[in-house]
Amino acid sequence: MIDMNVLYLGSPTSYVTQNDLIILTNMGCNVTLLTFAPIPNTSRTGLVEVENSVSLCGRTVSSLWDLIGGTLTSILLDVLNHKMNIIKKIIRELKIDLIYATWGSNMIPLVKIIQRAKLRTPIIYNFLSYPQNVYRWKVFLENWYCRKPIERLNGRIHASQNMYHYMYKLFDLKKHGFDVIVTPFFSEKYHYRKRLPPLSEKDGEPHLVYIGPLTSSRNWDDIRQEIYEIVNEKIHIHLAQTDAPLRKSPYLHFFPYFSLPKLINGSARARANGSLATYMTQFDACIVLFNFNVCSCLDRFYTSYPSRFLFALNAGIPIAVPKGYLNVCERFVNEHQIGFTYRNLTELKDTLSNLDLMQRCRRNAVMKSADFKYEKEFQKIDKLMKALLNEDSSLFL
Repeated sequence: MIDMNVLYLGSPTSYVTQNDLIILTNMGCNVTLLTFAPIPNTSRTGLVEVENSVSLCGRTVSSLWDLIGGTLTSILLDVLNHKMNIIKKIIRELKIDLIYATWGSNMIPLVKIIQRAKLRTPIIYNFLSYPQNVYRWKVFLENWYCRKPIERLNGRIHASQNMYHYMYKLFDLKKHGFDVIVTPFFSEKYHYRKRLPPLSEKDGEPHLVYIGPLTSSRNWDDIRQEIYEIVNEKIHIHLAQTDAPLRKSPYLHFFPYFSLPKLINGSARARANGSLATYMTQFDACIVLFNFNVCSCLDRFYTSYPSRFLFALNAGIPIAVPKGYLNVCERFVNEHQIGFTYRNLTELKDTLSNLDLMQRCRRNAVMKSADFKYEKEFQKIDKLMKALLNEDSSLFL
């Protein structure tokens, strides 16, 4: 248990934020959520409640957000040093011991404002995905903008060894702060509660599930061509309802979108509606898809675990990963033998038809899902927080 006042920088309706809040509140931390986004009614949405929630989203910020988007608004507020006095007042009056920020470079503008105030309050940043962008020019600007605040952080949490090496080459991490590698699993509350009969037992045909978004805007989530190629191989694929136009096929199926409260077991809504992880247990494998062809920089895929991969770990089902793109995912799947990689659609179908291999992967996925929980990995973050709070580096070693 940690008796600590934590200022958490994150989006209140993000499953990443909710994942952290589950652990931090269970550990006894007094958490204040600080965000530029509007604060939802937690009793209505079923989200984790915290001690205090503060939104910096006034009328001007809200208008800018609608006009130029969240990223540019945050950067503009950083340049204008907007809201610094409000943030300093929050940290002082609530006696904040530690600041915890998360997810890619989203909270870097807020971190820069706080660092500029030259407070003694330590800042930990859990990156999860870095870089966030997949276009070369945007990655260049992202690294340029993030360099100084990243180097000045007291604690940096990397999702993988690859991410640490990536930042080590780009930034002077030795200048200041501690670094720790934490696999970004989800809390056990996101895990399945029961297992459903496999659909393939009914019709003798392979059934895949895809749980990421699908768009028609020619970005990395426009995977319509990949979907068409899969159904042409007579492989069933199931995905969430989407507004993107798709050609009909007897091998293409849709399920209702799972809102955030339905992802978490234990809430009244989850008990009533079931969780995504439980729903996923009926499929032969979860496939991790992106439109890599539109990406001019693949660094993000080399360093990070996408959420569409991590959610499959909650379900305890095999994972199918295209070979040669998702480096850390490939290594994880092969190390734990909980899925497979494939080079083309023929290899994908042949592997799904290999019943001995698929049964072995499923057994391993079910067995090892008990270890793939954030509660276990968070012990590393716990040590980092205590070391910074007590100003004692030996607690971290």
